Amino acid sequence: MYTKEIYIKEIKDWIKKNGYDAEKVGNITFDIRRKHWRETDRKLYDALGDIAAMEGGPEFELTEQQFYEFLEKM
Repeated sequence: MYTKEIYIKEIKDWIKKNGYDAEKVGNITFDIRRKHWRETDRKLYDALGDIAAMEGGPEFELTEQQFYEFLEKM
């Protein structure tokens, strides 16, 4: 089972190493969502979709602060 705790750890580790870039975070999240779609519950799958949408353009991007707030509410 792929859980939100696993996702949050993975994405925070990536950001720590590479810095926050909303488009890249969206792209990585899209790949994670596609890879683990059978292993996620519906709530996590939908949340990952919201994050993945950031790769769609600036109008969908969250600031780093907004992103971390989103993670806390997941």
